[in-house]
Amino acid sequence: MRVHPSILLGASAVCIVSPAIFTHPVLALTGPEINRIAQQTSVFISVQKRDRNSRGSGFTASSNNGKYYVVTNKHVTEGWQEVSVRMHDGEYYVATNVTEFANTDLAVIEFESSRSYPVVKMAPTVEVGQDVFVSGWPPATLGSDGTIVRQFIYGRVSADLESTVLGNGYQVAYSAPTEPGMSGGQVLDASGRVVAIHGLGGLSEPEYIASRTDRSVDDPIVSNLVSTSKTGLNYGIPVSTFLSQSAANGIYLNFDVSSEPVQALGTPVANASDAAPNAAPDRIEDINAGLDVLNSTFDTIQRGQNVICGFLGC
Repeated sequence: MRVHPSILLGASAVCIVSPAIFTHPVLALTGPEINRIAQQTSVFISVQKRDRNSRGSGFTASSNNGKYYVVTNKHVTEGWQEVSVRMHDGEYYVATNVTEFANTDLAVIEFESSRSYPVVKMAPTVEVGQDVFVSGWPPATLGSDGTIVRQFIYGRVSADLESTVLGNGYQVAYSAPTEPGMSGGQVLDASGRVVAIHGLGGLSEPEYIASRTDRSVDDPIVSNLVSTSKTGLNYGIPVSTFLSQSAANGIYLNFDVSSEPVQALGTPVANASDAAPNAAPDRIEDINAGLDVLNSTFDTIQRGQNVICGFLGC
């Protein structure tokens, strides 16, 4: 069956369920094919905060009449003053709004564009043992020439956790050598559908893990995560959690959701982003470009305010 949460402004969200007579498994794609899907929908995020600047990853989840909606982690945007997003074509946009979920490490960034950008397909089910891929922008790939490269990493789901184990929505564990900066990135299945939002992994410092799970540094669970994170174990928030909590957080959008099972991955995939590593969509030569866009926008607003004050006497 397919589930399509509909756009209902100012009303309760409705899921339209269309039963299918026959349910066929979705065909598995090759690693390069999945990478091309991730390449077109992965987003690099720059955040200007009061005390510091930060960066993260996200993906285009929905669009409506020139408005686009990017899903990421709340810890990426938390404390934001201005946010910019970089799309696969190298264009930067300043966010018009950011919605942060309550009690879940999720956020939705809105921006407007006259260009056409693809959005992801989502699958509300994820199973232990299935192959997954994580796409995101880790600053750790920053080279001597000031370039960062999007990473596309293969892994496998290793555990389905109870919601109370970590909190903040984290319920999917998977093995993949992710890095900081990939938070908010998409976790895709073997057919290229997003099954989870990546958010925890790559660092073993207790302060980092505690801040993302709303626990104290001395919590035994944090200590356990510190030891397991060194082995490459990561945690994500299931897409089903995002879909079920969207309306409660004021997000009424159309999502492309497919519930069909996926076939097992047939072609081995290298554990790296070696597919078209020099392609423009996968490289950012100026890591500060997103923040420069924000500063330029702020300067324009400030000049406008100065002109008005010159006439009105602020």
